[in-house]
Amino acid sequence: MRDSLLEGRSGWCWRRAKTIEMVTANYACVSTRGADKVARMNGFLKPSSAPATTQPLMLMLIVAIGLLVGCQPPPVVPHRGPIVLITIDTLRADVVGALAGPATPLDQTRLTPNLDRFAAESDWATRAVSTSSWTVPSMASLMTGQQPWRHGNWHGERAALQESHRTLAEALKEGGYQTAGFRSNTWLRGSFGYAQGFDQFKGLRGGKRAASLLESLAAEQAEANGDDAPNFVWIHILPPHAPYQLHRKYLDRLGDAGPNVEGGNWDALPNRVNTGELEQYLDPGRTPAPELLAQYWALYRLHVSHADQVVGELLDALRRSDGWEDSLVAITSDHGEEFGEADQITHGGNLHRALIEVPLLVKLPKTLREQAHPARSFVPRAGVSNARLFATVLEAIGAEPGAHTLDSLFVDREPAALSELYLGNGVNRFSLVRAAPDGALEQIHWQSQFGPSEPEYFSARKAALKAGLLPSGEAPEEIFGRQALAFLQAPPLAGALERPAVEIRSWSGATRSTPVVSGALAQASRQLEQRWVVLNGEDLSPAHLAEATGEEGRARIQLSDEERERLRALGYVVN
Repeated sequence: MRDSLLEGRSGWCWRRAKTIEMVTANYACVSTRGADKVARMNGFLKPSSAPATTQPLMLMLIVAIGLLVGCQPPPVVPHRGPIVLITIDTLRADVVGALAGPATPLDQTRLTPNLDRFAAESDWATRAVSTSSWTVPSMASLMTGQQPWRHGNWHGERAALQESHRTLAEALKEGGYQTAGFRSNTWLRGSFGYAQGFDQFKGLRGGKRAASLLESLAAEQAEANGDDAPNFVWIHILPPHAPYQLHRKYLDRLGDAGPNVEGGNWDALPNRVNTGELEQYLDPGRTPAPELLAQYWALYRLHVSHADQVVGELLDALRRSDGWEDSLVAITSDHGEEFGEADQITHGGNLHRALIEVPLLVKLPKTLREQAHPARSFVPRAGVSNARLFATVLEAIGAEPGAHTLDSLFVDREPAALSELYLGNGVNRFSLVRAAPDGALEQIHWQSQFGPSEPEYFSARKAALKAGLLPSGEAPEEIFGRQALAFLQAPPLAGALERPAVEIRSWSGATRSTPVVSGALAQASRQLEQRWVVLNGEDLSPAHLAEATGEEGRARIQLSDEERERLRALGYVVN
């Protein structure tokens, strides 16, 4: 037994050594194939004294040292009890009371009593970073442990998980788990690949079926061949995603209405706000009136409280079972929601803090908590990627996460959370959240331009929700088609037209994100570039990538009329 444990530990470190070997070779390939491109990307802000072909390898040596230093073994005794993953759609970190800072307004600290209770019971409770600012790329990352460009689900027409990817449910099923999934977002249907690895896969609806399963977990496990058949349950909760509904029973949690609602009277709140109304404000050039913005913000917070109630009912069902102490339970979100922090409303338009900073709450099972392993010696730092949950769960049961996955949370590492957003209005956006010298968090924001912007882009998005035409007479599909053609020919990170724009922003307080005027932009851009290549591979255009990987024939998703209408109702542009 001891030999097998030692073999497992050495194998765990061996995987990191192989990662170093792979990444170094990958970067060397980039250097020898395209020294001019590396020089262009590294030198657009400040000339480099190191040759273009050696500088990336020097950077990779630093990465290699960091990987080896952080090489720690997973738990000695694998977990064999229940595993429950709850993902909440569109939940910002700053509205979870347990994660509030000293400067958080009072009306944001009492919205989530059930999440707050669970955070108090958790071993890890922190603010994390999602891999993107909308569902398709970020949920695929949670289910595969990979970055969006690596797993390939970075656009609506690439929303289906590839069968070649090993999902969390598939990996746990390989480990002897019974698997059940309950989803509530159309993008997460079985037709998009999310049923892979699940023994049962159903819509969440009111949550009663999921609660019933959680309440009977210990009994289910006992009936299913004893300890050899533990359970994995994934539940996705759609609220607080729009459309917003007025949940009056939570109004007392909002407190005073604030300066933008006359007399502090919430009676003027609408009963419902559809996504079509919000979509127009994805355009930075359009700003809602202050009182309208206050209404959206209030309805979102009421929706947060409604989601918290659903979570509370599910957790209470698990507490009533005999499996609570033996369960590994994790709660996180796929992305946040913006209310003007970066001049937009809703999500998926940028990578601002309000959109990518999400809660991460993890309760370890009693068996792991009692072990003397790294999980008890530190709390994962704020700013870690929540996609690290994939490797965390698999290493907890003694399984191998596999290639190209992010490190588990059992590894104490400085934050280096990469977020990606592709196919905007002529631009791709990237973000790297890292630790600043003073210990605070700061964000490197990178924007590349793959093609010219379209003047009617935002109008086309709104028209697409209603299948209408633009004032120019063009169909939205023509706008998006020109964008897609330009996107296919440009390397996502370097872009094709102008030099990437790089900015450093400091994260402070509950939600503040302010530009750092005197930041070292050249060093920051190299660090983000390095991180992207480490996690995603060579910076090839989608057309060249498809040719290199044999994906030219990858089929486009075929939406049913019902799926198309459901996605439009959630505010997604589908054509």
